[in-house]
Amino acid sequence: MKASDAGGVAGAPASRSGLFGGADARVPLSSRKGLACLLALIVLVLATRPYTGIAQDGHLYAVQALRALGGEALGQDLVFRYGNQGDFALFGKLYAPAIDALGLGRATFAFWLLGLAAWLASLVVLTRTVFGGTRRAFIAAGLALALSSGYGNLLLGYGEAYVTPRPLSETFSMLALAMLWRGAHLSGGALLLVALAVHPLTGLAALTVGAWIALGDWKRFAILAAVGSGMAFGLAWSGIGPFVWLLQALDPEWFALTRLRDSIVYPTGWNASLIFASLQLSVTVLLLVRLAGPSRRASFAIGLIGVACAMLLVSVVGADLLGNRLIAALQFWRVLLFVTLFGNLLAIEALRLSQRRVANVLILSLGIAVAEAALGLVPLGSAIVALGALLSAVAGRAGAGRARFVLDVLALSVAALGALLAASLIGTNAFALTDEAYGWKTALRIAAIALALTWLMRPPGRAEARAALVAGLGAVSVGLGTSIDDRTAMQRFDTGVSPIDPAIVAALDGKTVYWEEGVGLLWFKLGMPSYFSCRQKSGIQFFRGQALEFERRAQALRGLNSGDFGGYVLGNCPQKLDPTQTGPQRAEQIDKACAAAGDLDVLVLRNRVADAAPRAFKLPTDPSDGMSGSTAYYLYRCAKDQPG
Repeated sequence: MKASDAGGVAGAPASRSGLFGGADARVPLSSRKGLACLLALIVLVLATRPYTGIAQDGHLYAVQALRALGGEALGQDLVFRYGNQGDFALFGKLYAPAIDALGLGRATFAFWLLGLAAWLASLVVLTRTVFGGTRRAFIAAGLALALSSGYGNLLLGYGEAYVTPRPLSETFSMLALAMLWRGAHLSGGALLLVALAVHPLTGLAALTVGAWIALGDWKRFAILAAVGSGMAFGLAWSGIGPFVWLLQALDPEWFALTRLRDSIVYPTGWNASLIFASLQLSVTVLLLVRLAGPSRRASFAIGLIGVACAMLLVSVVGADLLGNRLIAALQFWRVLLFVTLFGNLLAIEALRLSQRRVANVLILSLGIAVAEAALGLVPLGSAIVALGALLSAVAGRAGAGRARFVLDVLALSVAALGALLAASLIGTNAFALTDEAYGWKTALRIAAIALALTWLMRPPGRAEARAALVAGLGAVSVGLGTSIDDRTAMQRFDTGVSPIDPAIVAALDGKTVYWEEGVGLLWFKLGMPSYFSCRQKSGIQFFRGQALEFERRAQALRGLNSGDFGGYVLGNCPQKLDPTQTGPQRAEQIDKACAAAGDLDVLVLRNRVADAAPRAFKLPTDPSDGMSGSTAYYLYRCAKDQPG
């Protein structure tokens, strides 16, 4: 493949901004420079994606694998009682044998480490395909790692630091897109099928982007979409699941519950500021690449925006307005993953092609975005500054006169506002790092990100400076190696060998148990179903029975005001009955919960309610695990004639 094929046109214009001198020099992977750049990327991936164990919806994929290994009791859990979406994906069939061979804890770490390595390798393949094997490809990969990966309403992000099928599907997706970019349609298509099998939602998003890369024409894209839709309707009329869902709509009760409890599925329910924060920088980059002039990257950039708009429209009409069961389940808006990814890695191209004044504002936005991502902030400040960069680019095309003056003033004002907001938020957050362990880890990771990006963007020419930077990277690498484990003590206990008091295990045996924020303890430590956890709502979009039963249990228990319930109505979890309370304060609250649930035997809570005669016990975990500073639990029985 020629270098011009990667970028789209031969003789691409030199950088108008004068930035990143030498970035177009070819850097073989096996050269010293190539290996040094790979080291910088490894440092970046460890600094931005430390090991978080079984977290978020990673709980669901772990319990699916445990059930597949013969966890019969787990089959009674709410996530399996009405069906499970994991049955449509290949991931569990890979995860379960690893757990069987290594144990849950070791298998999860191995999947994280090997999965992250494969994901990084596929990112490098993609960037070296798009940028033709130059140093610019390494810079692009570095920006993709250092910038915010969030998309949609920022509840999801690419390259997640915990084990789910999404990063593995992204790995095959990036390889597929690289092959399609090179014109290898057969191998690209095969890799897309693997991505679909591993995680259908991510694979489907990659399929739409891959179709645009392969076709590059709206008419052919529309024809392919029509053929695909026709095939889906044919499968639906044949009664083949889950395609048969295409002929079904969610009834009003189910629809209302999913909009309330699983709002991520419906774009019209997203927070407007989060949409702006997640998209503005990426959209600005893609538009700047397009505005710079015709090239393959420019055609792809504007096409990607068009594909994303089309898929968002499908989601809004099919899911939000019509309540179609299949369209809601497939979440076509997930193509925004690739808007964020390509927006981040094409930022170096936007800088190369933009006028200096635009590039300077964009550099400010990127710098703020890196800081926001390192501190875990919503990238709102960088998004506002990016809007200023876009306005500056529009002003540059407006010619001389009053219109340009107004646009210039507006661009400068918007960028200044974003910078001030970012400075306030970043400063406040940085000074709030009072926890010693978290503080030093964060500081180390920020130093690692800064050193790695410095190396990638402008490696020093003098031998002494180069040696100092290499030594710094080496030292930071050693430090990261000792701090990549971000699990809480409770997470370690969930998958570790330390036992729970046998007397407590006996008290729970054969009982229906609600354990406050203890779904991991029940699933992984005891192999028992959980009566209620916010994690169990993941399948409510797919199965009506699960949605209704989840809501029934939530309403029965929300009066406990326990940690499984949120403080406000539109949170990720159902709201507490009293948002000001932390756990029950009176025995009456426990009695009401037991009566409302009807089928609950035992509650394990963090609060001691003296007049409810609880049985106290402790777990052998470090009190610094973030669990309200306590390892004490209290066991309550619903049946009043039984001792506590």
